[in-house]
Amino acid sequence: MNRRAYLQRVGGGIVVLAGCLGSDDPLENPGGTVSLSATGGDDSWPQLAHDARNSRYAPGASVPTGDVEVVWREFGDRPLSHPVIDNAVYLIERWNGSSAYALAPDDGAELWRDPSEAEAHVTPALVDGILSVARTEPQSLHALDASSGTTAWTRELEFGLPIHPEIPPFAQTVSDGRIVAGTWGGVCAVDADSGTVRWGEHFDGDGSTKGGSTPAVLDGRVFTFPREYADEVIPVYAFDATTGEREWKATLEFDEDRWLTGHAVAGGDHVYVLATESTAHSLAGEDDSRSGSDATQQLIALDTTSGSVDWRWDVPGHAHDPPALAEDVLFLGTSHPEMDGGALVTLDATEGEPIWVSETDSTDVHTPAVTSEFVCVSHGGDVAAFAVEDGSLKWEFDPDDVVTSVAVAGERVYALTNLPLGNHSNGVVALEGS
Repeated sequence: MNRRAYLQRVGGGIVVLAGCLGSDDPLENPGGTVSLSATGGDDSWPQLAHDARNSRYAPGASVPTGDVEVVWREFGDRPLSHPVIDNAVYLIERWNGSSAYALAPDDGAELWRDPSEAEAHVTPALVDGILSVARTEPQSLHALDASSGTTAWTRELEFGLPIHPEIPPFAQTVSDGRIVAGTWGGVCAVDADSGTVRWGEHFDGDGSTKGGSTPAVLDGRVFTFPREYADEVIPVYAFDATTGEREWKATLEFDEDRWLTGHAVAGGDHVYVLATESTAHSLAGEDDSRSGSDATQQLIALDTTSGSVDWRWDVPGHAHDPPALAEDVLFLGTSHPEMDGGALVTLDATEGEPIWVSETDSTDVHTPAVTSEFVCVSHGGDVAAFAVEDGSLKWEFDPDDVVTSVAVAGERVYALTNLPLGNHSNGVVALEGS
């Protein structure tokens, strides 16, 4: 990282303090601070990455304080989806004979279970009292009443859903009363109250044979890209959220094959994507002091109105997942196997400059969930909470399972865990404070 500045947050603004760090250590802490202005509001976690922007930012939720303990555990008969949470905790038991079901947040007691046992693999989404479930046989969206589990509507789709148990989690996105979902080779939008398909659009070129990523929606635009698509030129698309008309297609060029990890994250004037390569690379044709390095990943910020690239940041180590975005701050978990550790890194979302870095003793650091005061993250077998302000560790808890992701809702942390019960087995653990 050749160009960095100390950044300090004051009342939600940015002050750039003069001076270069003068160090080649990518994990050196710039020592800046962060202040988030949003407080209160909804404390639910209604979709995979919390909201339509895929921000993983829940200012209305609270992270447990005091002595953290396990309130309940849920082990599915089959692999479980990421939980979505409102008045209940909703899960999908994936693969054949799968079921959608709801648990009580207080004690994990089962509230209802969909008896249809139709195959599903995708994290569900909550919208206007409906739990939307994507099914494979037949290819359809299935809407359940979130309070009772009864069927509200079912809509078969002429364009297939990109559902495969070996592909990392993706999901539907809900925004303004619509369900926006990646399809094989594109994206579609469906009315949440009726299941009416409003539009469906396709990628072009080789991307037309790949599944669309979990969309991000911001300011009337849908942002997505083809998943599992490796090339020296990777497309990112923006569609009009109302009509489906393509607004722009950006092409990201690299010296070697890359693919985009997970999903896009949108906020402010930017949409962010994480480009991954398995070997060292340098970017072709980029006049940027941060672009010609041995980094295996780059975090890239594109302008939401044009698709032009505003900045690229070389990720030190490796990030498993896209970042979280809270107001104008990005939070990214990175792993550094050669150093037997990892880090939680914050970046100014406008300029792509580091603010603070907090190191961990685990190399398996995943995408955080962010509240107005705390950053909750899984690393290795532990769940940890860091202060948003400066990255100082507030608590760390070992739930006796390997945690792969977390969500925050109400005053609890919900952790998706891997279990030693065979391939893909996992569970959900609910944590709260004393």
